[in-house]
Amino acid sequence: MSTTDTKKLFLGKLKKLSNGTKPIVVEYPDGSAIRDAFHSKVTGKTSSQLQAYWSQLVFRGKGNPPKEVGSAAAVIAEITANTAVIGYVDSAEVTDQRKVIYQP
Repeated sequence: MSTTDTKKLFLGKLKKLSNGTKPIVVEYPDGSAIRDAFHSKVTGKTSSQLQAYWSQLVFRGKGNPPKEVGSAAAVIAEITANTAVIGYVDSAEVTDQRKVIYQP
């Protein structure tokens, strides 16, 4: 996955993956270090910018923020339960059971 597509995915702008699947995005809670680091590298947005961004989309009826999960284990569980789910984890949490589609 390209950086541009990953950015679009986590900002709710990418509605279908290259295989035609509608992605289900999961995120860590607002304020978590991994979320802040991910968005700094991928979307270029700070925590407050993301809050404002999603508030505007929700208010306009144009989107909903990703589902929040509290840990790497929860992200992996979501991905394992549904192949349409996309999330991110620290590289130390990656196993051969899941496919890495983007690495910043």
